[in-house]
Amino acid sequence: MAVLNIGVCNLRQSNKDKAIIFDMDHTIIRSSIDFSLMRWEVNRLLQKAKIEPPQTSFISSVLSNVQHHPAMTPELWRSIMHCIDEIETAGLMAATAEQNVDFVLKELQKGAYLFVLTNNLQQAAERVLDKLNLLCYFDRVVGRGVMPALKPDPAGIYFIRQYVVQIPKERFLMIGDSLIDILVAYQAGIQFVAYNNSREENWQTLGQVPLVFLKNWDEQALQELAKVF
Repeated sequence: MAVLNIGVCNLRQSNKDKAIIFDMDHTIIRSSIDFSLMRWEVNRLLQKAKIEPPQTSFISSVLSNVQHHPAMTPELWRSIMHCIDEIETAGLMAATAEQNVDFVLKELQKGAYLFVLTNNLQQAAERVLDKLNLLCYFDRVVGRGVMPALKPDPAGIYFIRQYVVQIPKERFLMIGDSLIDILVAYQAGIQFVAYNNSREENWQTLGQVPLVFLKNWDEQALQELAKVF
């Protein structure tokens, strides 16, 4: 598998003047991770340990809420993460690239640094992107095990920004397909574009509206992005 090993100074030497952060699942790839099963299994393990699962639809928020619970033991935490890893790996095995995303990434990388920010395990994310011949388009892939905290915590975006400190916050853009992505973008103070080919979201839930709604990766998507970014 190809491994990203681009030094920080190399990124700073480029004449690119903007950066785009992509979500992975259902934005640049189409996977079949069973998040409902993941939440059910995690809740089952928590309830067995007499820990009341937080009322949130984001599995990452569940983890951040229970990680420091008084009843959380190292053994229970390992069991939870093992369960998540197994379900995630199974869902990524048959992943496919979003149609024409390679064409769009190839064009965008000419003028922008490209990053992936995913709650998936770092190694699993790099592995599937490499398998689908997409890894080569990204300057960094940042996933679970590397990022300081999972989305919707904005720590992952702050982590990415250290690689391109010369790019101002106003020249960063996040592209994703779900509410967790728009939430992390706005908490980090960067702009957001929705890629919504594979699911529908009620964007008004958070009182924020994406700059643009993209339905497909094609020439029109590039034109829409060029208008706003």
